[in-house]
Amino acid sequence: MALLALPLLLGLLTTPPTAALTRPMGDMAHRRIACARRPAFPLARASLCAAAGGAERPVIPPWLLLAMVFTHVLSNALLSQAVPTAMLGAMKNDRVATAHALGRLSACGAMIDILVAPQLGRLSDAIGRKPLLIALPCIALLLRSVAASFPSIAVIAPIKAMSATLSSGFLLSLRASLADQYRKDTETLTGRLGLISAANGAAHAGGLFLGGQLVARSLRLPYAASSALLGILVSLLLLRLRESLPRAQRIAFRWRTPAFSFVRLFRSGPSLRRLASISTLQTISISMGDTWQVFARELRGWGAVECGQYGSLTGLGSMLSALLVKRSVQRVGARRHTLLATGCVGVTEMGLGCIPSQRGVFLTLLPNWIGRTQTVALSARITTVGAAVGYTQGCLAGDRQNLQALLKALCPILYSYLFALGCRIGRPELPFVTAASFSAMAVLLVFLSSRTVWSDAVEEE
Repeated sequence: MALLALPLLLGLLTTPPTAALTRPMGDMAHRRIACARRPAFPLARASLCAAAGGAERPVIPPWLLLAMVFTHVLSNALLSQAVPTAMLGAMKNDRVATAHALGRLSACGAMIDILVAPQLGRLSDAIGRKPLLIALPCIALLLRSVAASFPSIAVIAPIKAMSATLSSGFLLSLRASLADQYRKDTETLTGRLGLISAANGAAHAGGLFLGGQLVARSLRLPYAASSALLGILVSLLLLRLRESLPRAQRIAFRWRTPAFSFVRLFRSGPSLRRLASISTLQTISISMGDTWQVFARELRGWGAVECGQYGSLTGLGSMLSALLVKRSVQRVGARRHTLLATGCVGVTEMGLGCIPSQRGVFLTLLPNWIGRTQTVALSARITTVGAAVGYTQGCLAGDRQNLQALLKALCPILYSYLFALGCRIGRPELPFVTAASFSAMAVLLVFLSSRTVWSDAVEEE
């Protein structure tokens, strides 16, 4: 219950004071009269309320955004150690074989995502964001209920592969919903994405710790707990969520070739191409998937509890750093913040690979906390630049997810191969060193990018 109350507390802390405490009574009365005759569509309502001196009520209030993301991510984080633990036991503690199997499983899930994600983005442009935000958790609830009833490798492995697509589709629709309202306000959008990262970190902190404890008792328990959380999420969405995309702005659904839809990101002008390239390198550096737990067990003899403790501390710190992202971007700018955070990811990966002691490796938590925010300002810039060059938000989110899914299909296989190679040559830290090198390339690309890439003066093409 304390974990479920955390997003509500964060929402209270991040919601600004009410207008009634800061505006004169006359102004408030004028605003109420102006907004009383509001049109049906949110964008028209925004212009009317702005003309009356007020601000549009957010489609997704901060407390609801935090609650949605926290509950969704917590339901996934509880399962993060279920498949690796079960598979390691089924393969008689053969870590190399388990790493290869997890890599192939992650690749299968990502290939499903490649096929489905672009179509989900375009579907949300056609029918709205709310139907997908409700339907996808319902499907996940059904699958995990089955896994809780029949917790065997033959059942949980395919459900694991499908769950990745359901989760990414939910977050895709959520980000598109935020972009509907804030696509021209990079600063506010950065703040909202920071709240998503904060809720994500808090959920991982609790989910990885509790998931390790539940898996140690029974493989059935984390799936049962995840199903209960998804039931809460669906109820919350049905009762409180509003549609963000007006009917007048919806476009007919058109099928696009799934495997190559991301190519448009690199053909839509130099600014979007540079930002997409940076995002690609960042994704590669953090796409080990579940295989990192096998690597940690080989390097340090960690078990499910130790992996859960490290992941829990990572999530807790990243929650706090995500709440400061907006202030950081205001102080130093999106470019410098991305430069710092991406560099911290590289430092973290090198530390995880090269620090031998179990206590010393926890020194990597500080740069890891900062590095977890590397994508926040970048995502806000991609949203703004994409809107400037003619992208619809569902299409943009779908193409970005298509690119990330392709990378997540290939990267776990790459890292598991590097792990096997490193074990043969006496360098099991090879996957972490490789990940750090991709972070270094991303840092270089951010450093060499022009200021126009990170400013609001974007040339529409």
